[in-house]
Amino acid sequence: MLFVPLMIVACAGGPDPAGRDSGDGGGDGGTAGLPEASPGADTWTAPLAPLSTPDLAVDVLVIGGGAAGLAAAWEASEAGATVLIVEREEILGGSGRYARNALGAGTPWQAAAGVVDSPELLLGEWAALTGGDPDDPWIHRLAHDSAETLEWLEDVGVEIEGPGRDPTVGETPRMHTLAQGDPEGPTGPLAEALGDLAWTNTEAVALRVDRGAAGRVVGAFVEDLETGETVEIAAGATVVATGGFARDPDRVEAARPELAGVLWVFEAAFSSDGGGHPLLEALDVAWQNPGAVGTYTHSTADLRPGYEGEAMLVPELGRSMIVDHTGRRVTDESEIFGFALIETLLATDDQRLWAILPDSTWHSSGGLSFHRMLTEGGDVARDLTPGEMEEAGMAIAADDAAGLADRLGMDAAVLAGSLARYDEHCAVGADRDFGKSVDYLWPFQDFRLVAVELSPGAAKSFGGASIDEQTRVLDTDGAPIPGLYAAGEVAGMLGTPAVGRGFSGSITSVYLTGRVAGQQAAAEALAD
Repeated sequence: MLFVPLMIVACAGGPDPAGRDSGDGGGDGGTAGLPEASPGADTWTAPLAPLSTPDLAVDVLVIGGGAAGLAAAWEASEAGATVLIVEREEILGGSGRYARNALGAGTPWQAAAGVVDSPELLLGEWAALTGGDPDDPWIHRLAHDSAETLEWLEDVGVEIEGPGRDPTVGETPRMHTLAQGDPEGPTGPLAEALGDLAWTNTEAVALRVDRGAAGRVVGAFVEDLETGETVEIAAGATVVATGGFARDPDRVEAARPELAGVLWVFEAAFSSDGGGHPLLEALDVAWQNPGAVGTYTHSTADLRPGYEGEAMLVPELGRSMIVDHTGRRVTDESEIFGFALIETLLATDDQRLWAILPDSTWHSSGGLSFHRMLTEGGDVARDLTPGEMEEAGMAIAADDAAGLADRLGMDAAVLAGSLARYDEHCAVGADRDFGKSVDYLWPFQDFRLVAVELSPGAAKSFGGASIDEQTRVLDTDGAPIPGLYAAGEVAGMLGTPAVGRGFSGSITSVYLTGRVAGQQAAAEALAD
């Protein structure tokens, strides 16, 4: 593999790139020292800091070291550009460390498994799967480049398995598993290869904007989070790849105000707090698809002290029966795998849903703390056994429908009728009400019953900055902002409302837009 080492030009009196020694130039030693621009200044940054002699310069500055940022840095480096990644966390990888399901259409892995698929087949199903426009150029690119994107990941060292079936992306097996056995996650190989190009524990606090050059973005001010030192970095092109906002309650509820009255939980990496959004919000950036917050409904609220707001994932919910407050079945339970079930929940009278499981399924289930998945890795033991979940109040059990209805405040006759009809579906091997796959039909019969209240989990941002086909960030007039690119979740995955309500395996689009951003940013920087 071709790898270009980091070559940063340190300006006179500026800090040493390796040691970050404070010098006489640029930096003020902390964000509080950022100067304010006069109203008539020709150059400024957002927020209102004038340009000065930069402390150092690179061709391409990448803000964010997750999947999109690493892909951008890789491609920019391959193109011969000098690159610097700034990442506020201690390690690289971001949310990409946990994103193991990738969408692919027409891949070698599908062919090896005898699966017939193609970009055209995916595009033909796109509107039904996502509600988005399949004619959008970015959707076409995702469909046609998804296989090549996965092959690129394999080339850089990511293990790929598959394919598997996921109903959110159609009946054709299109889901590919990334780096199942790698403790560092799928971004591990890229993080290791690009480590010398990165400053970790470093946060971008403002973009550098040259108002005298048509508002061109020319780098950023960054803060060393360990020392408080502020460094002014000049760049020929800047890529913002700072991730999503699913852990920011204010942003989530601003995007989806209807969630304000619902007990929703977090199903996103700790870094998904919208921390990079102010960089773009300080400019005249156009935002698209604002209400598309990818919200799974396959967990319950973790009620243990210290875990407030976190999701407790409940396996085997596909085999449950989901009911409203009256005990009436309301959906095909396989919708727990996608983003549509939240709409069913919001449409109920009290905006609450319950998953009812037979003890035959429940005793092999239990809860898996999303918090532990983030802190201890994806393959951890069940956090709580079924009995422990019942003791903690996260699950309610009873010997029969009458007892369960009494505990939940439901209509006993309605719940009993729903259970009886569901067992009829299981007996004939066909869900005549909602068309649920026979693979997930599991009889209740005379088993003990368990109920878990479903709490929607904010997981992904499918709305974000608008970008063009070169990943250039667009202003509210639809014009590219010179020198500024965005990739990944900060751009709503593909920078277009054509993603609709979202899709599983969207990490493919994060790597895709990151690669395009790196290629285009390097081309612009090296041409100047």
